[in-house]
This record gives sequence, C-alpha cells and structure tokens, in this order.
Amino acid sequence: MRNDLAHPRSYEHDVDGKGFLIMLGAEYLLTGPWSLNLAFTYQKWSTDPGLDRLYYANGSVAETRLNEVNWDSYALMLGLVYRFGRQ
Repeated sequence: MRNDLAHPRSYEHDVDGKGFLIMLGAEYLLTGPWSLNLAFTYQKWSTDPGLDRLYYANGSVAETRLNEVNWDSYALMLGLVYRFGRQ
C-alpha cells in the first residue's frame, strides 16, 4: 500500500460498461448420493473511455482519462457432489 494515497479508498473509476455471461453445465448421476458435474462459463465485458480519480493522503484529488477497458474470461469447472440424505 502506498503511503501517499488515501486509504481505504485511494482511487475511483467512473465509466459506462456493458457485458454478458454465458454458463453451460451438466450433471451425471453416479451411484447412490454421488454425482459428477461439469460447467463452462464465458464472460465478456467492456467500457467506454471514462475518468480515473486518485485520492491522496493529503486530501487532494487528481483526475485523468481512463482508456477503454476490455475483459474476457473463460472457466471450465469439474466437480464431485455428495448429497446427504439422498435415498
């Protein structure tokens, strides 16, 4: 942590953004209370250019342009499930 910046909030980004999330999943029943699951997620987010604001420890504030932000994320998850009380 930088001593010259205010804490706990030392910066703020002010932008308009949009995005989406897609999730697909499946579950396979094994034996008894056990099952196996598989899931895939994809996220895509972006913003227009905005404002980056820094808060300094001495009380001053600096503002600069925040460039466009783009973020893509993929996840593949595998799980083993045990359900208690299942007949």
